[in-house]
Amino acid sequence: MNGTPGLPREVLDVIKALAAEGDTAVAIAAQADAARAVKVGPTMVEIEVPDTCPKVGIGDGPLPGRFFVHDVDGRTVGEILLWFNDGRISGLEQAWYTADRPASWPSPDRITHFND
Repeated sequence: MNGTPGLPREVLDVIKALAAEGDTAVAIAAQADAARAVKVGPTMVEIEVPDTCPKVGIGDGPLPGRFFVHDVDGRTVGEILLWFNDGRISGLEQAWYTADRPASWPSPDRITHFND
């Protein structure tokens, strides 16, 4: 695999916060721990997970549900998408609803989960 070993701590923390609920939480956390960052930015991370990690039962596309980012005043300023391809994490994306692009990944306490 190409890329930098491991994921940056703030990215790992966001992934584990998104996967904290549900049947696949342990498997997603294990994939995140074993993953490599291919390309890292404040709004997008390309991720590779080793083939030795078990796949999760999530179809290609984002983790189900919506994960909203809030500022210190509680206003919704964006959302996070955790992408999967063939049962493995493939990327993390931060969309923003404000004029200014985020400069970093949010802390997990600023993310709320909403099931569609």
